[in-house]
Amino acid sequence: SKLVFYPNPVKNTIKFAEKVSNVTIFDMTGKSVKSFLTNIDAVDLSSLAKGNYIIQYTTKSGKKVSNKLIKE
Repeated sequence: SKLVFYPNPVKNTIKFAEKVSNVTIFDMTGKSVKSFLTNIDAVDLSSLAKGNYIIQYTTKSGKKVSNKLIKE
């Protein structure tokens, strides 16, 4: 099953369908702008500026996933 986060576009908080670890948010130049290491199922992104980002996270099974994220 595909791990899903929502909502996208996000205003403040994204939620994951299951707990994930090593969540990193990158700007479109590839620079890391926010990072979370613990097992979490939600991330507060209210401090990010509006724009497009890449979110990378690790599933419980150890698979790394990258997706485009839009911050409103």
